[in-house]
Amino acid sequence: MSKVLSRQRLLEGVTIVISILLAFAIDASWGSYQEFRARSNLIKQLKADFEVTGDRLLESIGAARSHTEQNTRFLEIISNGETVSRDRFSELAYSFVVVQTFEPALDTYEAVGRDGLSSVHSPALTRSIAEFYENLETFDHHLRVFTEIYYLGSLNEIRYQAGSWGVLLRGEESCTGRTCVFPEEFEMTMRELRDFVQRPAIYAGFESSRVVQLNLLASLEAMETANTKILAELELLR
Repeated sequence: MSKVLSRQRLLEGVTIVISILLAFAIDASWGSYQEFRARSNLIKQLKADFEVTGDRLLESIGAARSHTEQNTRFLEIISNGETVSRDRFSELAYSFVVVQTFEPALDTYEAVGRDGLSSVHSPALTRSIAEFYENLETFDHHLRVFTEIYYLGSLNEIRYQAGSWGVLLRGEESCTGRTCVFPEEFEMTMRELRDFVQRPAIYAGFESSRVVQLNLLASLEAMETANTKILAELELLR
């Protein structure tokens, strides 16, 4: 009788142990599933954000490249003494006083931060995102430089010497989104405009704007390269 009881108790003990182990296994499996699901969702959301960012970058790069090409053409015309219409002169000059802005879609990454990204287990992705942010900071720096030269530096000196941006940019929305109004005495003929731009200090002001615009374009292109890497690495992680 005692042998039967001992055997029964042993079986009950084994059953309890097995039940506990199964419970731990199920719990661990559920935890792994939740972790996998969270990781998959993070990758999906990051990919969606950087796809939007990529589209915005291509648009900004196209506009920035157009500005720099117009900058170059304007300086060539002034340097070579080419004849252009008044409207064409204003159109090209306008490219020096506007810059292309850029706003990336980074809500997901900025919500989780670099620590949250560790769950993805991809050093390559972490490096590419760091590269993207480094170039974004460079872009923002050059944007601040442009703002400074426009309001306080060489571009403002051009406006000061001309009396109004409207003198140079007639027909363009050159005064905070509206057409400038200025005294008729400020008006210049095409010959006077060419002579004005050929003054060393004025020409240098236009060149300064062109340098900043080229730097902005380079930063956008570097971000696009990093963004392409990010999307490729996210695709591999899916």
